[in-house]
Amino acid sequence: MEAGKATSRPRVLVVDDEAVVRNLVEAILEDVGVECILVKDVGSALASLDALTFDLVVTDVQLGGRSGIEVVRHLVRRKLAVPVIAMSGTWTAAQRLEMQGLGCTDMVEKPFNVGGFLNLVRKLLAPAVGASSFSGLVAPSSAPRAVPAPAVASARPDGGTAAPPPPRILVVDDDAAVARLVNELLSEEGWSVVEAHHPRDGFRRMSGETFDLVILDILMPGEDGLTLLGRLRALRLIDETPVLFLTAFASEENRRRAAALGAAGMMAKPFEARELAASVRALLSRFGRGAPLASPATTEGSLSDVRVTDLCRMVDLCGRSLVASIVQGPEIGELVFDSRGLTHAAIIRGGVEAAAGEPAFQEIVRWTSGRFYLCRGDVKRRQSLSRPLEELLRTARNHQAERPQGN
Repeated sequence: MEAGKATSRPRVLVVDDEAVVRNLVEAILEDVGVECILVKDVGSALASLDALTFDLVVTDVQLGGRSGIEVVRHLVRRKLAVPVIAMSGTWTAAQRLEMQGLGCTDMVEKPFNVGGFLNLVRKLLAPAVGASSFSGLVAPSSAPRAVPAPAVASARPDGGTAAPPPPRILVVDDDAAVARLVNELLSEEGWSVVEAHHPRDGFRRMSGETFDLVILDILMPGEDGLTLLGRLRALRLIDETPVLFLTAFASEENRRRAAALGAAGMMAKPFEARELAASVRALLSRFGRGAPLASPATTEGSLSDVRVTDLCRMVDLCGRSLVASIVQGPEIGELVFDSRGLTHAAIIRGGVEAAAGEPAFQEIVRWTSGRFYLCRGDVKRRQSLSRPLEELLRTARNHQAERPQGN
């Protein structure tokens, strides 16, 4: 839209150096009657704020060497009372504190929940524009879609209750053998699995049916899985459905792109059956689509039943603040998770911290005996790990492969 042209629609400035995120936010907001101005850097954002009036600013924090905090500072300097939604996949405590000091309290973690994001936009635009001016935000212009209802027990003719229906999982993979294997593995866990062997079949399924989880391959004929997910998100067909990528191309670039599109996770092929089952179970629990995991305050188990790597992946996907304490003889391994993932590892011997950070983690993941205990709470520990969990596990696998046979 040209500067100065009148509009009755609320106007939002979207600042993000990732085109896929800008386009996703635009698709979500344009669909409900919001005009979006898209820019990719701080300089363009400041120029837009000086030239146009906005009802809301949505900005990433990391912007190619500069910070979205500069955008908020500019608003404060110019005394522009414009609400801001700040987004980041890697929030630091310092960034949060500075944003709060500048008056920005709406900080969103990437990948963001589309429904929650829309509700936040509605809340922030309502006082400035008025609900009557943007009815699309109150009732989306597109026809309402069926949303999976929580699984509840239904009455039986004999007066008892029937078990709730199992979670439905869609597997989209052009390799029919892989899709069949995943189907068999997950069906053994009691879940209902549907296969689609082409992206268009997956799109058709997701357009007309509801699923509790979608498992997507990336490299497929006609349309790759990332593009397919972007199209589904833009059309708001699976706003609330968790998506897990299962791919041989689990690169850091693809992980970043998937996270920006709101994917819940990514696993690499070849995969192990129990790792896949643990990840799916954690995601179904996290998104309220299946039987909840046991309360972490009382969860315990044996390393003879679950490996440390599987335990880490399951807890990481839960997205909760947890401490996993692993007892092996006189040693205690401590793994600390928060909403960002694994943040701290330590080994305690005789009540004294003997190792911390990556050396401790690499030793703990080799433990094969002992018991683990999961405790939930607002975890207050120092951060000794900065790399993503999958990178740490990849290093562990490489170290194990380099160890001489028999050692």
